[in-house]
Amino acid sequence: MSNYENIRPYAEFSHDAAQDGGIDNHLNNIKNEAREQGVEEGRLEILRLIPVFFVLFQLIWKGLKILANKAKAIYCEHRAKKQAPLKKKAEESEAVLREEIKRVEESESQELMSEYSEEES
Repeated sequence: MSNYENIRPYAEFSHDAAQDGGIDNHLNNIKNEAREQGVEEGRLEILRLIPVFFVLFQLIWKGLKILANKAKAIYCEHRAKKQAPLKKKAEESEAVLREEIKRVEESESQELMSEYSEEES
């Protein structure tokens, strides 16, 4: 290998560093360019992942809706079972009250009929 090939990378680096205002400035420029390139690659990677996140969000949302509906159905079923004896007791009480009201109305109507027939006679 010739001496030129050994010195060439250093010579190019020195030339570029001189144009950037020194070695420190040149190294800072290289770091900044690498950082910007990494940021851009990160943005592109995130942009590529947005559809995946959207699909995952939709799946999770639909799954939660299904779970919520099942939980609501279980709660309603449990509540209906719990209230069934109370509903039956309320219906029985209502029937007893209706019977009592009917009996009272019949007795009052018979009393009125007997009073009316006594007045006519």
